[in-house]
Amino acid sequence: MPNKVAYLHDGTKAWREAGLALETGRTAAYGSASEDAKRFAEERIAKLAEGDSFPRIDAATAAAWAKDERRTTYQLDVRTPGGFAEAHIPGSIASEGGQLLGVAYRTIAVRGARVVLIDDLLGVRAATTAHWLQRRGFEIAILLHDFQSASLVKAA
Repeated sequence: MPNKVAYLHDGTKAWREAGLALETGRTAAYGSASEDAKRFAEERIAKLAEGDSFPRIDAATAAAWAKDERRTTYQLDVRTPGGFAEAHIPGSIASEGGQLLGVAYRTIAVRGARVVLIDDLLGVRAATTAHWLQRRGFEIAILLHDFQSASLVKAA
């Protein structure tokens, strides 16, 4: 395609129905974001999230909620699987934001559960995911974490 596809209405099904070939098996990942890209993301997420109000919590609060036997709390790391594999908060589950939006029912199986979305300090993935999940009726909190810190599970 001469232009990169960012959104495809009706997904790959519509692509195939249009008689176009579907490329499969690619595993390339984006590199680190530039400072310009980070500023752009901060501006766009601020615009998207106007009117949103998600509590920001810390790791200790998330851990306390997870221990509460009276209520289910999901701690979902919305970064890439690679980022999760490198380091993550103990007790969290890898659940990439875009995939979570598409198939939340596969991950968030308990009605009325709290959902803690974990992201890096920029928080764009968590804010974007929270924006859309809240509109589906989920109770959301956001936990931003510096994944360079020592208080993480690191891959061996």
